[in-house]
Amino acid sequence: MLQRWLALLSCLAQLWLLTEACPTSASREEVPPARCHYGTLPGGWIRSKGRVLLPWHEDNSLNVTFPVWQPYCSQCQMKPLLAPYLVAADPMQAEDLLDLRQLGVLLFGDSVDFRFLKFFCEFALDQEPKPFTFSDNDWLKLQGICETPKMTVAKQHISSASLTGPYWSDISFSPMIAIPDGLEKFEQMFGRMPDIVSIASNFWDMAGIFSAGGMRIPGTILEQEFLPDDFMRQWVQNFTAILTLIKERVPEDTLLVYHTLHVPRHTSDPGMWEADGYLAQHVAQLNAAGRHVAQSLLYHVVDVEAMAAQMSQDTVLVDNTHPGPDFMMQVLNMILNVEQAHREALKASREPSKLKGYFRWQREKFSGQAFFNGRKLHEQLTEAAM
Repeated sequence: MLQRWLALLSCLAQLWLLTEACPTSASREEVPPARCHYGTLPGGWIRSKGRVLLPWHEDNSLNVTFPVWQPYCSQCQMKPLLAPYLVAADPMQAEDLLDLRQLGVLLFGDSVDFRFLKFFCEFALDQEPKPFTFSDNDWLKLQGICETPKMTVAKQHISSASLTGPYWSDISFSPMIAIPDGLEKFEQMFGRMPDIVSIASNFWDMAGIFSAGGMRIPGTILEQEFLPDDFMRQWVQNFTAILTLIKERVPEDTLLVYHTLHVPRHTSDPGMWEADGYLAQHVAQLNAAGRHVAQSLLYHVVDVEAMAAQMSQDTVLVDNTHPGPDFMMQVLNMILNVEQAHREALKASREPSKLKGYFRWQREKFSGQAFFNGRKLHEQLTEAAM
C-alpha cells in the first residue's frame, strides 16, 4: 500500500512539474524558461516605451505606441528576440551580433502567414520577398523567401486542410505535395532543415467552401451556425495527416508550431467569404479542432485568436482579413521565444539526471521520453491515437 501511495505522489509531482508553467505567488520556486509555454500562457497587451521589437525603424505609417504582448506570469516574460535578427541584417550594425545563432523558419499556411515573411523582409532588408518554390508573379502573394545573414524566413502555401480539394482560386496542388516540396527547397537554399516549422489552416478551408459553392454562402455549410460533424471529422483526419507528414520529414529537434487564427472582419459583400454570417463561430470551431490535433501530435500551440481577441479589429487588421505589421511581428517574436524555450527544454532533458530507478522512469514517462521496446512513449501514444 505504501508503495502505491509513493508511486501516486511521484506521478502527481512529475505531472505538476510539466504542466505548472507559473507557480502561484505563494511559491518561491524559480521557473526556468524551458517550462514557460509562451504560446498558450494567459497574457495581455501592455503599452511599450517606443517600439520594443523595432525601435530603430522610423515609419509614420506604423503605430509608434503599439502595445506589447506579455504573459501575466511574471516569471515567464517574453524577450524581444526578433529585434537582434533585424539588426543583424544591417551591415552597419551586424558586427556586434556575430554570436547570434543562425535561424531558419519555414511557414506553411495562407496569405496571413505570408505577412510574417513580407513584414520581416521589409523591416530587415527594406525589400519584398524573393520567389521560393515557383517564380510566377501571380503566386508571390502566397510564397517567398527572405534571407538575411542570421535568419532565413520562407513561406510555402498550403490550400487548406483538404487533401483533394476543390481549393480556392483553382489552386491545383494538395498540402501533401506542397509540404515535401517546401521542405526540400528550404534545405537546398538554407543548407539544412529549418529550426522552426509553423503551420496554420482554416481561412482557406472556409474560402474553399465558399468557392465550391459558386462564390456564395447560401446553400453551403457556411450557412449553418455549427460546421457539420462529418465535415469536422474529415477536417481533423486531414489535418492529422498533414501534421504527421511534417513531423516525419523534419529532424527531432525542429520546433513544430501550430498557430490559431484571429477573427476576420465581417462584410456584407456577398462576393466575399467573409460575408459568412457565423464567421466568428466557424473560426473558433476550426481553431479548437486545430489545437486538438496539434496538441495530440506534441506541436507547440501559439494562440493568435486569444491575442487578437483583446484588441479591436481596427487595431489588428489592415483590411478584412490580414493583420498589420506590428501584430504579425509580435506573433513572430512569440514564436522565437517558444523556440528558445524548446531548445532549453531539449538541453535539460539530455543532461544526466540525478533521479534513479523508478522515480526517473516516472519523470520520463510523463515527459514522453520513456522508452518501451526501443521506442519513445509519445511515439506509441501518437500512433495509437491515429
